[in-house]
Amino acid sequence: MALTDGVFAIAITILVLDLRVPADIAPRELSALITDLVPEFISYAISFAVIAIYWQAQREVFDDIERNDAVLIWLTLVFLMAIAFLPFPTLLIGEFFTKQISVVFYAADAAVAS
Repeated sequence: MALTDGVFAIAITILVLDLRVPADIAPRELSALITDLVPEFISYAISFAVIAIYWQAQREVFDDIERNDAVLIWLTLVFLMAIAFLPFPTLLIGEFFTKQISVVFYAADAAVAS
């Protein structure tokens, strides 16, 4: 459980690392920059919620498990791989908000996690 909690915490943290303010921005350009970042904010919020839901569900499932085997461990590792990968499709959606392929890529990763 400690490993899974760590992976979830890191994945959630990585989500915010892609939200950056350019170093050379003038104060008068800040409003426009924030407006331009709305798709990134939306994709961040959605992915944060998705990861939180997966974390809560995973905790609930594992509360009932009394023992594990290699199959459960490997399935859990594949699940964690999909969670750890989620920041990448999140970045794609933020950067290419109107492109269907970014949503398909995100959905494919969510499907693997599910």
